[in-house]
Amino acid sequence: MALQGTETRSEHRLTRRGSKRRDVEAFYRPHKGSDGSVLGVVVLLTDITERKRMARELAEQAKTMRRANEELEQFAYVASHDLKAPLRAIENLVGWIEEDLDAVLTADTRKNMDLLKSRVRRLESLLDDLLGYSRAGRDDAQVEDIDIGRLIADVSSMVDPPAGFMIATEGVMPSMRSAKAPLMQAFQNLIGNALKHHDHLDDGHIWIEVLEDGPMLEFAVADDGPGIPLNYRDRVFGMFQTLKPRDQIEGSGMGLAIVRKLVDRQGGRIWLDDGREQRGVTVRFTWPRNPKDMDDGADSEPTSGR
Repeated sequence: MALQGTETRSEHRLTRRGSKRRDVEAFYRPHKGSDGSVLGVVVLLTDITERKRMARELAEQAKTMRRANEELEQFAYVASHDLKAPLRAIENLVGWIEEDLDAVLTADTRKNMDLLKSRVRRLESLLDDLLGYSRAGRDDAQVEDIDIGRLIADVSSMVDPPAGFMIATEGVMPSMRSAKAPLMQAFQNLIGNALKHHDHLDDGHIWIEVLEDGPMLEFAVADDGPGIPLNYRDRVFGMFQTLKPRDQIEGSGMGLAIVRKLVDRQGGRIWLDDGREQRGVTVRFTWPRNPKDMDDGADSEPTSGR
């Protein structure tokens, strides 16, 4: 090709007697005369042995990490699934005991029975969330065109806020092409979490805003609830993290951990910001507007949970 006037590159593996094999990249550039004819070829050889070795090591490490993550997710799925059956049996057994001893149960015993049933339901909820975490961001979700405004309206209807509580979008809601299920789950967890922890359910607010940032969209979910203290913001995206005792607010502490996993799987990032007018908190996360743009080499910010 170089003799025909076209620059070209190729890789070769060289072997010399008594030495190790070396990987080299060859760059062939035609040397042309004043009339444009090819007089010869300039060859530049670059030793890329170390670069190739590092690439192989990185590929092997990535393969090992993928396998470890798959095994961990499978363990979480099997463990949570297999534990649900004995929990249901315990709940049924408590109900039968209450029925058999209904005439002789004291007030304290009934209170303890109710406490036992609430603990069983809490553990069932935790296992459901653990199952959700193991399934979050699976790659088999279908990519489709999404009307973000419609998606948020659907999620708002699903979480069923109390009368007087307002969930509103602000600004333009652009369209995007993405897997709908994980994005809907992320909004459902964020809006549901804001509702669960809000201290003014009769007149509270949640605002959703979208900012366009190249191939990424930045979503902001803000509320005017009690907020999250700065010294806890590094913890809330971890598994089983709650700010209040579970006897005060029912929850497994998995909601934000699931959202972070969903966002990470999409190549985005998620973090907390201050709320509005000295109240509440804003959860911000980025999401690719079109997965094809990311595959074609568009740069995105590294994932992180702050």
